[in-house]
Amino acid sequence: MNFDEIVLSKDELKMLKSLYDHPEQPSENFNQDMLRHFIKNGFIQTNKGNFVIDNSKPLYLLTKKGERYLRYIAKDNFRFWTHQVISIAALIVSILAILLSILSLWLSLQHQ
Repeated sequence: MNFDEIVLSKDELKMLKSLYDHPEQPSENFNQDMLRHFIKNGFIQTNKGNFVIDNSKPLYLLTKKGERYLRYIAKDNFRFWTHQVISIAALIVSILAILLSILSLWLSLQHQ
């Protein structure tokens, strides 16, 4: 599965993480359209047919595919922020080098 092709909104990603962290939450706490979308795409499954808590309310559990997607997003975010931090650090070092060069030139002109 190529997770690059799957784009979830911030709300959908937040809901998927919430399902991962707290699978015991009642289904009423979640957007039903998003739940159907996740089931259709294989990110979650319901416990109906396996066991039922409160005899009527199903639990929604992340599938292996859903867990892999969350790990992929976490790694992708790490790669993105790592590149951003390195780029900003390089920019700061470059600006400092230019400023030091200008200061050095100015000081050398003052001593002449």
